[in-house]
Amino acid sequence: MKAVTGKTVNFYFIAVEKSAPFSTACYMASQEMVKVGRAKYRGALELLKWCQDNNSYPGYQPGGQIETIDLPRWAANFDLED
Repeated sequence: MKAVTGKTVNFYFIAVEKSAPFSTACYMASQEMVKVGRAKYRGALELLKWCQDNNSYPGYQPGGQIETIDLPRWAANFDLED
């Protein structure tokens, strides 16, 4: 929008529940969120171009390595002693 009009506008998310009572909420992205998102999509476009140029589309584990994962802190926050 800024490139076309010269004006900066806010980015909003509107959420609507899929089932009754179909509550809604509106959220505005912070400028920091927009800045990070812009950097991430530009990086993704550069990666896509590299993949197309090299006809190579590496996966999440290009070397085939197995990664150990763990629960996030919020999910592991309970007592196992019971």
